[in-house]
Amino acid sequence: MNDANQDDEDEFDEPLPGLITRILVLEGEETELSLESAFWDALMMIADEVGKSVAALIEEINDTSDAYPLSSAVRLFAFDYYRRRRV
Repeated sequence: MNDANQDDEDEFDEPLPGLITRILVLEGEETELSLESAFWDALMMIADEVGKSVAALIEEINDTSDAYPLSSAVRLFAFDYYRRRRV
């Protein structure tokens, strides 16, 4: 592998600006989840409202969502949660 290809690969390993990455244990395995701070804040508020921990809420999203990757499933869940509250 030449140095140019290695540089390209290194770019993908760096977190995107504005994302916060947390490590969760889902189904017994460590999983990294990167979300914007607004989504982490929303998850904390939702978890508080439904009486669950953020980890339990994400586990539930992971178990019930057809969306992939997990970050997309979580974003869609948060969006849908607040959209349904407005109806």
